[in-house]
Amino acid sequence: MKKIAIINQRYGKEVIGGSEYYTMLLANRLKKEYEVEILTSRSLTYDTWGNDYPNEEWIDDIHVRRFDVEGKRHLFLRKIIRNLIIRLHWKGKKLEEIWLRVLGPYLPGLIKFLKEHASEYDRFIFVTYLYYPTVMGLPLVMERSVFIPTAHDEPYINLGVYKDLFTRSHAIGYLTQEEKEMVEHKFHNEAILNEVIGTGIEVPDSISSEQFFSKYKIQGKYLLYVGRIEPMKGCREMFDAFIEMRQQREDLLLVVIGKDYMKIPESDGIRFLGTVSEKDKFAAMQGAAALWLPSANESLSLVVLEAMAVGTPVLVNGQCLVLEGHCRKSQAGIAYHNADEMKEGIENFFTKEHWEMRKNAKAYVQNNYTWEMVMKKLQRLLA
Repeated sequence: MKKIAIINQRYGKEVIGGSEYYTMLLANRLKKEYEVEILTSRSLTYDTWGNDYPNEEWIDDIHVRRFDVEGKRHLFLRKIIRNLIIRLHWKGKKLEEIWLRVLGPYLPGLIKFLKEHASEYDRFIFVTYLYYPTVMGLPLVMERSVFIPTAHDEPYINLGVYKDLFTRSHAIGYLTQEEKEMVEHKFHNEAILNEVIGTGIEVPDSISSEQFFSKYKIQGKYLLYVGRIEPMKGCREMFDAFIEMRQQREDLLLVVIGKDYMKIPESDGIRFLGTVSEKDKFAAMQGAAALWLPSANESLSLVVLEAMAVGTPVLVNGQCLVLEGHCRKSQAGIAYHNADEMKEGIENFFTKEHWEMRKNAKAYVQNNYTWEMVMKKLQRLLA
């Protein structure tokens, strides 16, 4: 049996993050045919990059090796460098090296381990382009690696420190066609072996929105947000828009699930539930009028596909080509580009067209996002 190492910046049942959750789903699929090991940090959250987890443990029969995050967390320095890169468009190798360290997680121990033990693995999978483990680790084992960048068009991707990942990788697995087209337009790397591998979506057995309503005392119609609650995900604009809209629609709630990295406004219409179980998450999705994702930067969005899998349409930020593509191809969602389109979209979820969108949502996921499809494509890259 071949041995595969999967490298991601965080890994754990309690970790909240799209690429991290995707990595766990992928690992649990691959373990059926390969010996899988995870190489990651000891961190639970990206805002502190603390050494929270033990160095080694087994999760779902998968060996997880975690490495210490070294160096202090420099929030102020990180903010300065971020402004230099984004607002002033500064570039340079030294600045980019500092950026990688202050962005975190700084894991020299993981890189040392790869140098000393690379021969013990047949293949490597690196998930997410942005962080130190991929930037420093992928070049060491390039010819035996599959790179899953989870990329979207953000200012950081234009830094020189990331160029080699996209232009010299042996094989790339994209999550969507939109991600592939964006990367190829930017880096002209069409000649590299690649597949749009996507993801598989599975719904837990016997989910019940009625039990969810009872457990959390939810009454009436609601929109649902699931994920990290932070300004970079568009949450501030979402909250402001909802509070304004609720002046005309007092019967509507906004239910919010996830970890809060910002202050959530006090409003009778906003119900913050924190983190919940997988069954409760899917039950919340099933009972919602729509899932609302205001983020302008997504490379796939598992929560959008999970909501569609239980027949729930979506309301998304049309600036994100991936999210707009899900809506256009599925006919099961509304992508807005301004406040008026957003309000009009929400009203559409309470018309007869809503039921057609529910049917389209399930069909879209069933026809395009199965693990059988994912594994066939990924195995071609690994071969």
